Amino acid sequence: MKRNIIIIIVITIINVIFTPVVEAHLIGQPPFFKVNGQYSNLYPIPVTSLNNFDLPQDLAPGNYLVNQPINFEFDKAKLPAPPEIIEKTKFDWDFTDGTHDQGLQINHTFSKIGSYIVKIYADDGTTPKPQLLESVLVNIVPKNYQLPQAKILINGESSKDPLTDILQFSFQSRISFDASKSTGGDLVEYFWDFGDQKSAFGPTQTHQYPADLSQTFVVLRVKDKNGFIADNFLEIQNSLNGQNSTASSSITPNSQSPPKKGNQLPFVLVGIVVTVTILLMARWFVQGHYRGKHQ
Repeated sequence: MKRNIIIIIVITIINVIFTPVVEAHLIGQPPFFKVNGQYSNLYPIPVTSLNNFDLPQDLAPGNYLVNQPINFEFDKAKLPAPPEIIEKTKFDWDFTDGTHDQGLQINHTFSKIGSYIVKIYADDGTTPKPQLLESVLVNIVPKNYQLPQAKILINGESSKDPLTDILQFSFQSRISFDASKSTGGDLVEYFWDFGDQKSAFGPTQTHQYPADLSQTFVVLRVKDKNGFIADNFLEIQNSLNGQNSTASSSITPNSQSPPKKGNQLPFVLVGIVVTVTILLMARWFVQGHYRGKHQ
């Protein structure tokens, strides 16, 4: 449990520092986005090492039928920003089905089945372009549809919990990755993020990590013929860690520069998360729970 909290804090700090877009529903932050009156859930895949991996921040609380209206809304009372900032901010919606809208509350109907990553951008006029405030995965399904599930084997081994059941291998040898046990309809695409800013396609792959890398998170995305996606991840650690391993985690969600200071809505969220994160880390350090084991 202690180790889980440390890992989550590290991931949160990196997401905030290296990514100019603001994560909605951050670790330790109450959700503020609703779908049909229910709050969205934090997406279970916390990190990617690739700039072009479209990883959603949230997951819609259910599945939805084609050609039926869906209500999307922000809970203004829980948005961590002053009312005057919210009032002057324009919220631009991209439903990734070719349609767009504006506002804090929108009704939208999808005309085709598939997985959609709905994106909402906040624009208060003080930045060159709007900042991503929320992205949520929404599945529009036919009745009784079996969504795909991504399953990972690394050197033939799996993990029950990627944050606690960490697989260990020597990074001096090539490592094999197998997604062939993934389930669902007809799977047409397998995409690997090896966690060191390298990627590949295919149900099976091998990859050579730098020998001095300490640990990394591997992400797998599968897609079926109808466009539905499913993600999964595992953590692997160099079994030579402590002998010749000097590098820390390869978690680098985004290599872009941090945003400039300002009072727009996204930067208010960044300040809150950074402050809470620093306090949490200080508390754990003082209590002796932070041992520097996972860096």
